[in-house]
Amino acid sequence: MTRLAMPAAGSPVPAGQGWSRLDHRQPRIDTAPLRSPAPAGPGRTGRRDGWHRAGIAICMLLLGSAGPVAARRLPSDAAGTAIQTPTRPRPPDPDPPGWLPPDHWTRHAIDRLAATGRLPAAATALAWPARRAAVRRLLAAMAGDSGRANASGWLGRFDAEFHQLNVGPIGFVGSAGAGARSADGRLLAGRTITTPARLEYTGPSRGIERTGVFYESEAAVRIGAHLGGAVELNAWQSERPEWRRITAEAGFGVISAWIGRREAGFGPFRDGGFVLSGGVPFDGGGIDTDAFRLPGFLAGLGRVRTDLVVARLERSGDIAHPWFVATHVSFAPSARVSFGMNRAALFGGSGNEPVTLGRLLLVTFGITDSHAKDSDFENQVASLDVAWNPAPKWLVRAEYGFDDSGLAFIRVPGLTVGALLAGPAWAPALSLGASVTGIASSCCSYPAWYVHGALADGWTDRGVLLGHPLGGNGLEVSFDWAVDPVSAPIAARGRLFARDRGRENLFSPDRLGRTAGAEARLETFTGRWRIEADLRTENGAGPDRWSAILRAVLAL
Repeated sequence: MTRLAMPAAGSPVPAGQGWSRLDHRQPRIDTAPLRSPAPAGPGRTGRRDGWHRAGIAICMLLLGSAGPVAARRLPSDAAGTAIQTPTRPRPPDPDPPGWLPPDHWTRHAIDRLAATGRLPAAATALAWPARRAAVRRLLAAMAGDSGRANASGWLGRFDAEFHQLNVGPIGFVGSAGAGARSADGRLLAGRTITTPARLEYTGPSRGIERTGVFYESEAAVRIGAHLGGAVELNAWQSERPEWRRITAEAGFGVISAWIGRREAGFGPFRDGGFVLSGGVPFDGGGIDTDAFRLPGFLAGLGRVRTDLVVARLERSGDIAHPWFVATHVSFAPSARVSFGMNRAALFGGSGNEPVTLGRLLLVTFGITDSHAKDSDFENQVASLDVAWNPAPKWLVRAEYGFDDSGLAFIRVPGLTVGALLAGPAWAPALSLGASVTGIASSCCSYPAWYVHGALADGWTDRGVLLGHPLGGNGLEVSFDWAVDPVSAPIAARGRLFARDRGRENLFSPDRLGRTAGAEARLETFTGRWRIEADLRTENGAGPDRWSAILRAVLAL
């Protein structure tokens, strides 16, 4: 018997019927374990299909991503009780189309719900920007009914911020805003020069800070059951408008695809992952999936979620239009534990060795120098991450990363370990967190983090760092706090950090040594209005950096 996880009792669908992602009517996330599927009939067709799907999944995993095979969603209601096959159709959920930025307030809300055990640890493994529909389903699972908003909670706040207009099969979400920004002290990473003796890094340069009044608008649309799109336009005073995000999308079952421009960020920490931190938009396309289960013995890996991004950058050093591929795969063997793999590679391009299937296979398996491919052909960064809910109100996370391939994961590793305490008894609306990040220096013929010879811009897009904000060799210690009452129209969060950068760092020698910084954000929600104030500073070695933003956004 096929079982589907339904958001609310009494709103069933015919057995075997699924919903496309862009129609936003999928069953929500849940925490109950999945019972083994029923055996196939006398013809053994089910078993042959299962192994066929497993073969496809293994091939895609070898390439850094997994496909959406055997989409069996977990069957439970909000309390974790199994639900049997429903029999009647239900109306669509008001899940809005579009994307959420990496610094949206819902990311902290999801972390808090995972720490308290009301969401599985796998919820923290979402790639950001995240789809609004996926985030709303997580909040709806907390509220207990994905078809009815809790006006006094996070779900009600979310629905007010992203009010959806439905006209027949078309759903529309839009917003318009304006604000002011003042900033100074930005640094852009430099380039690497290859000499006969070694690689020499030129050092960072001062970047241009955008200041003054800005305007922004955003629109997302769902067309029927399978199509959609989103655009975000930013305009600065006396400058031409620019497309921050523009995507066309299609979804079928648990799989969705997009093409256009958008950011991508992987890893369990919202302050930055080793591979991608989510602050750089890419021109290309990608595929992402809802959670699904692999067939056969692979079902023991739990619910699987995948993301794939394929893009081309403008240039890296003297190499024009190199390819960029990033993948993220996460597994949830239980409600309290999830683990994932993140990997990205920059390769090829005009002026580099031609891209061939053989060279792609060598890159996939981490083989650096060979007779078929020089190590200058690609630059890649990878990491493993884990999230664990060991006790109520606690969430422990870690990410272990490495630059380059071979034995770099032993010789030149990077490690982040952090913990989150959500809702202590003496302050239920408060969350406290701490993390430590360390990135090793070069060793044993393995280069320093985030630099490369032929792809001379290193792990950046025209000087803008793709990975962890530490920038390479060094140490960072941070403390986080957040106050976000479920029933109040206000959210505040902040961060204190100290960094000690080594010489092998993209921001050295300008910021060689110790710096200390602070970040704070306050958001208020009144009807369809969201008002935000954001302050950031980093002082110490090198030029002081600071920024201040005041923004008001109206949901249309």
